[in-house]
This record gives sequence, structure tokens and C-alpha cells, in this order.
Amino acid sequence: MCPAWKSRIHILSLMLLPLALVTASCNEPAGLDVSSAYGSGMKLDGLGPTYAWAPASLGAGEQFRPQSPEVDAMLKRIIEEQLAKKGFSQSPSGTPDFLLRDGVFRETKTDSSVSPFGVPYEKGSLFVDALNPTDGKLIWRGVAQARLDESAAPLDRERLVTTAVGELFKKFPARTGAKP
Repeated sequence: MCPAWKSRIHILSLMLLPLALVTASCNEPAGLDVSSAYGSGMKLDGLGPTYAWAPASLGAGEQFRPQSPEVDAMLKRIIEEQLAKKGFSQSPSGTPDFLLRDGVFRETKTDSSVSPFGVPYEKGSLFVDALNPTDGKLIWRGVAQARLDESAAPLDRERLVTTAVGELFKKFPARTGAKP
């Protein structure tokens, strides 16, 4: 092969490398970052086993609601399933032992590990708050964050949400007598 062509092929391969890396990184499973912290309200081990969803006045705001009512319902169902596993139940009436508030948001980030110019991607965050029912103060907050894959099938997205909520509630204390 002619030396001039070898040089052109080498330059072309170097130009295509970032594209190959971007393609490869987009196919990797999304990493999940989970964190939690207690608020100044009180320790959760002092609360009883009942909860209720926070009223709109204590809600996180419309900007943090899922855009789809179906996704909102799915999220609440998954949270309630995790709480049931830990021995908590929704308060049938009266004052619950704590209130729940949840929300989601997304932001555009830039991944400069792939290319020196950076590659934009969407990062989604899900948060769940436990609130004191008497004053609305934060007792506990859990946050899960992951890179979003817009091409993922709905079932795969639901699995990611289920995994994220499950990881969050590993940090939420179980009630006495809860099933393991």
C-alpha cells in the first residue's frame, strides 16, 4: 500500500475512534448511584408503621412530577411495594406516622471521557422523601440517579425504576415484625 494512503487511513481511523467509543458507551447498562440522608425531623426508628402520600401543599411541585400519569402511577406502586416489604402500610384513615413525597427530574450532562469535546447525555434522578406529618419537615431522603436510555423498552425502564427504588429502600429502616 502506498505510504500516502497508509497515512490517510490512520488519520481516518483516529477520527472514527471517538464515534466508536460513543456508540460503545451508549450500549453499556446505565450505572445507578443511590444515596440517602436523615433530615432534622426525627429518626425513622421512632415512627410507627403507617404512611400516607403527602398532600399537594407539601408536594415536590409539578416540575418534579413524571410527565405521564402512567409513569407516576407505576412509580407510586413500586414505592408502595417496597414499603410493604419493610412492614409499612398505607394509613386507612386518621393521621399517618409519616408522609411520603416523591419526584423525578432530568438534566443534560456532558461526558468528556468519551471525546475531548464532550458528548451530551440525559441523567435522570428519582427522589423519595419521608416527612413529619405534623410539621412537614424532612425526616429522610433517598435519591437514585442513572443515565437515561431513551431507546429502552418500557419494560426495561420499569426494571430500572424497580431496581432504583429497591436500592433506595435498602437504606430505609424496617419496622418491627417486618418480613425479611
